[in-house]
Amino acid sequence: MSDFTSCGSFSPSSFASSTLILPAVSLGNVPQLTADLLIFSLGLKRVGFVGKGDTVAPFAGRGEKGGEIVTGGIEVYGQEGSELQLQKIQNIPPLSLGLSQPATSVQNITSSYPPFLPAAGLTRRLLTALSEEKTPIPHGAIAAWCVEGDNRGDSRSFADVVLYVLDLQDVVQIQEPASWEGLFGTTEGWSGGSGADAELYG
Repeated sequence: MSDFTSCGSFSPSSFASSTLILPAVSLGNVPQLTADLLIFSLGLKRVGFVGKGDTVAPFAGRGEKGGEIVTGGIEVYGQEGSELQLQKIQNIPPLSLGLSQPATSVQNITSSYPPFLPAAGLTRRLLTALSEEKTPIPHGAIAAWCVEGDNRGDSRSFADVVLYVLDLQDVVQIQEPASWEGLFGTTEGWSGGSGADAELYG
């Protein structure tokens, strides 16, 4: 990672033999929200960012604990010595893993790799690039279909699938970060409902 900038004393050597979770740009922000859940539930910390501001503009914002932070836009979360790293794009709609139904016929399995994934062009290009490396990099994708709206439930389900794939489902309890308060409106809706009003989100 030649354009990786560490935060504090984090050493990029921690990336060796790590699993990188890379959410892809997606409708409904499900991968981004899933990344938020995983970062908070796994206790990951921002260990650096990718780029020099030439592809994603740097910006400042409020950190989880109220302090202000400056980021390069593409943040990397993890822990020193951890086998799990998570990359997150902050200022454009999120990144995705990818989960699909099993193929219904052998023809679908063998016809092409990666398979056609509707509206997942970035994921497909990434899978293609990883499979064409001189030394193939073990990789996979989890994809889910979603619509716009309050996707907290979709994100929680997606996070559960990611934890299952990583064999962490019995170790980690998914928790919503404090930054989600008011994510889809106030805690008491104007119609008398709580949270996301039925008038807005069905």
